[in-house]
Amino acid sequence: MPDSRQLADVPDLIAGADPGRPLDLLLINAPLRDYTLRPRLTDYTLPVIGMGYIATYAAQADHNVGLLDAEAHGLGLDETIRLANRAQPRWVGLNLLAPTYQLSARIAAGLDDRVQVMVGGHHAKAAPETVLADPRMSRVTALVVGEGETRVTALLDDAARRAELPGVMWRDWLLGTTAEGIEHDPARTRHWLSPDIDGLPMLNRKFLPQDPYLAGDGRREANMVGARGCPYDCFFCGAAVSKNPDLTIRTRNPGNILAEMHQGSRARCRRWRRSGTACAGSGRSRSTRPAR
Repeated sequence: MPDSRQLADVPDLIAGADPGRPLDLLLINAPLRDYTLRPRLTDYTLPVIGMGYIATYAAQADHNVGLLDAEAHGLGLDETIRLANRAQPRWVGLNLLAPTYQLSARIAAGLDDRVQVMVGGHHAKAAPETVLADPRMSRVTALVVGEGETRVTALLDDAARRAELPGVMWRDWLLGTTAEGIEHDPARTRHWLSPDIDGLPMLNRKFLPQDPYLAGDGRREANMVGARGCPYDCFFCGAAVSKNPDLTIRTRNPGNILAEMHQGSRARCRRWRRSGTACAGSGRSRSTRPAR
């Protein structure tokens, strides 16, 4: 039976979406500040690799996904909200970080009423009750704690599945309480919370507007995640091991990493920037090494 939903009106700034199909999920990376008030002076920001992985996984399951990186494009809040509503997605996903939380909340409050909202990221994991109690987040259907690929895709299949997904929380506004999904099959818990990273599809960089990019020395550079989780305990960091007792630290197989580098070489990437993540909602650069 053909899909009767309206086709997506996908603005050019939304990366990766198929304009010939209704948009299932629009992932939004909020700007660090409202660039309408003070324009950005730099032309590069680190890519949101975690959101790219979520988009890649969901797209492999035949969902139409787009990514709007408002920070990369230097967008203001009003423009970000306008573009999101114009695209008419079924869901919007926001990555919540402490520096951008207030802006993300304003974006959530400005979305059309018919849009379902999911959130994740370090701030969502650190303060889920606070996030869910925020009136600006009143339409959050699911707060996803930790790595999101498998659970986000399950929510796109059927929002009612949140009741069976561990680490997915939502607010019962009638009772004033927070609910959380429960997986009754222990064997499935790891699939939801710590999927095999070598079994994930290779990151599709069509969702990342600035990766790969042309570095100052003229070489094309790309970012890569080689592991998930961090063994260190920096007191200031949301990725610290003591703050993530539920997280299994995993490294990718060397052959899996090399396959991604060979894929990048076909796009003329000559240098890779190693990034580390504690959850699939963020990616932060650690060091730069040339590909050999």
